[in-house]
Amino acid sequence: MDFCLVDEKNIKKFLEIGGKFLFTDTNYKDYTKGHLINSIHFPSACLRNTSFNFSDICVNDGMLPVQYIDNESIIKLFINARLYKKDYICVYGGKDDDVYACIFVLYTLHKFGFNKVYYLNYDWNLLSQTYITLEFPMWKKYKEDVFSIKNTSINPDEIYHLLQTKKYKILDVRSLTDYEGKTGVWMVKGHIPTAFNIFWKSLFVASNKNTDELIPTQKIIGINELKQKFKKYFNEKDKIIVYCNTGSEGSVAVFIMKFLFGWKNVKLLEKSFGCYQYLHQICPEFYPIVKIDK
Repeated sequence: MDFCLVDEKNIKKFLEIGGKFLFTDTNYKDYTKGHLINSIHFPSACLRNTSFNFSDICVNDGMLPVQYIDNESIIKLFINARLYKKDYICVYGGKDDDVYACIFVLYTLHKFGFNKVYYLNYDWNLLSQTYITLEFPMWKKYKEDVFSIKNTSINPDEIYHLLQTKKYKILDVRSLTDYEGKTGVWMVKGHIPTAFNIFWKSLFVASNKNTDELIPTQKIIGINELKQKFKKYFNEKDKIIVYCNTGSEGSVAVFIMKFLFGWKNVKLLEKSFGCYQYLHQICPEFYPIVKIDK
């Protein structure tokens, strides 16, 4: 396996090399109703909690929701799940608005040193029943890994300095109305100055459901269509920062640029707009926010 997507054509090969699957849906009952052979329940929500954000620039502590738990706890999760850096690991699950959760788990694995990570680019419910089981896997326990955390992200204080240098381009993957400041889950609406907008849901094949809302399937759109979207604003030599509301949806764009395109200089603002807008309330001159009035 030398490509980062698993689908109905190569899933057999993935299993033959001993690949492990992680089912990332939050509801464990969905896992117990049936899951892929050799898969465990590893919900993306287990990586998140409320935590402090400290800013040297604003000199303030803030309690923010939906942030990464501490590194030691994440490593403990990997150890408890018997996930090893030598493993071939494929994430799956997620449907409709939650499909990004799979790729957020993949991003986290990569960040903590797992290099053989894959995304199931197919609706697993449509796979042959020969791949579906009710049984729980039995994975061998080996000597525990030594983890080293990759530099895959930036923090909000860093983005302040990067905005001054203008050496990075910024991508906002939230909806257009969130980007423009017409809607949004946070107190302050709008986007980080100079950011371009590509809605993360548009990176997946759309569902055929009869609705005006864009509903993604579990399959990413074709590589040529992806490149058209991204090359409108970026190229492989650019240094790029991606953000969303909490860091999860942004991992989709990071995955596409780094894993599918092979672009090296892409980082995720993991605390994302939730933290940025909080800092804006304290230090608006250092953390400006732009709205678009039409």
